Amino acid sequence: LLTDIASTEKGRFYPSLLEDLFPIMRGYITDGTNFLDLGSGDGRIVFLASALGANATGVEYDQKLVEQSRMALSSLSAASGSDPVIDASRTNIVHGDYFEMGFSDYDVLFYFGEGGTYDQDKLKQKIRDEMNPAAKLLYTWEKNPFPGLELEGMWTLYPVEKKVIPVVSVYRQFRNQEH
Repeated sequence: LLTDIASTEKGRFYPSLLEDLFPIMRGYITDGTNFLDLGSGDGRIVFLASALGANATGVEYDQKLVEQSRMALSSLSAASGSDPVIDASRTNIVHGDYFEMGFSDYDVLFYFGEGGTYDQDKLKQKIRDEMNPAAKLLYTWEKNPFPGLELEGMWTLYPVEKKVIPVVSVYRQFRNQEH
């Protein structure tokens, strides 16, 4: 898996620390949760969601990252012989553009905020428009609000380049849709 921030054609890839995300994701993912990672990079978040029992999908535009994800998926689903680390039948890496797919079938969306796409406003609007009313958005970055969604919880993570302390903010649709 990658360890450095990398620029791609559509945005930037930020490697997430799974040990920081595990307790948060465990609180929102149960067996059968439909999970979507928007800009899945090397697949690590998708694999964690799958290991927690989700039907996990990652969509990534960069072909090299997709190939790396699929190789890792093959290794993880074949590891330990008859007891693989993750179930490949419920883990999917899609090579594509998340602007061209729907979000309404997913219970949990994951997005590593600012910089993950060069068109933040368009993505935020798409999430607001298409997110299932019962779904949660796990949004990782600074403590910036996600306009149009209601904050449910926030966890501080690790410093990046000793400048920013990213957080995971969990958002949902407003309970009172008049907002």
